[in-house]
Amino acid sequence: TSILANAINNVDQRGILVSTDASQTNISHTTVRDAGVEDQSAGIADSGSNTEHLSNTIESGDGPGLVISDTISPPTVRDITLQFNDGRALIANNTGEFKSENLFLGGIADNITISGKDYAIDDAANPSADLPVGQQDIGIYLDTTTDTGYINDLRVEYPDSVVSSLNESSLRLWEYDGSWTQASPTNDVTTADNVVFADITSSDVTVAPLLDNDIPSAAASLR
Repeated sequence: TSILANAINNVDQRGILVSTDASQTNISHTTVRDAGVEDQSAGIADSGSNTEHLSNTIESGDGPGLVISDTISPPTVRDITLQFNDGRALIANNTGEFKSENLFLGGIADNITISGKDYAIDDAANPSADLPVGQQDIGIYLDTTTDTGYINDLRVEYPDSVVSSLNESSLRLWEYDGSWTQASPTNDVTTADNVVFADITSSDVTVAPLLDNDIPSAAASLR
């Protein structure tokens, strides 16, 4: 079954349901807007096997954006816009481990890639908490949940404009659950690709890329 280049607007319940007996469904270049008006259900709910979610937009719903649950074989999720939904952008529940690539969550939270099992992710507001001493943010905040699962790789792409004249190489992902701690054990940045990445080991936290707030100084030369 293929759902290609459709527009589904203003539905009381789910925009699209992929049932447990469905296999290899392809949902591509489709927009679901204002779903879950009556029951706050997901824009797209997927319990099928090997579903492909490619280049879709799910926005402005009264519930979560994309929910993957009880799948026998994990889906392919790539290049999905999930924004302005009242629930979490993406929820994976009772699934095998899989990767969601290049998620756009609104604002500058662009090209988010997340790998793991039984997780949820959404864009987030600044928690209005003092940042760690010597650190500053770049305006990206994410909410993550892994109550029964894990996130073994979270990759956050950022634009050059937010690190201009800053110490980009010091970027790391930090977790906030009432206090700030640096994510571990894997936590690094690839400045050539504008990607900061880490494992997220805490179950319900706000994640933000932070960097040292000292401005790198060029070596002085005397003539």
